[in-house]
Amino acid sequence: MTVWSKGVIATEKRFREIRNSDNRLLCVVNDSTGEVETRGPHHSSYIFNIPIGGTFTVVRDNLKSLVTRTTTTFTVENYAIDV
Repeated sequence: MTVWSKGVIATEKRFREIRNSDNRLLCVVNDSTGEVETRGPHHSSYIFNIPIGGTFTVVRDNLKSLVTRTTTTFTVENYAIDV
């Protein structure tokens, strides 16, 4: 179980934080299993798996982050959005 508390995450399943270039938390991931947990609006939580080579996008303010799972880890590429 992952516990979200004021931006700090305590984990039991070897999750690690993924942050964008503004240091905003995007999600937590398990590199070996591909499991991802992220928070949505109204403190809802979403849990899903990403296959190797798979990607997903997170938008926070004026920054779009593309998160990709490789064979060993997750990587993040950030792109500025014109608002």
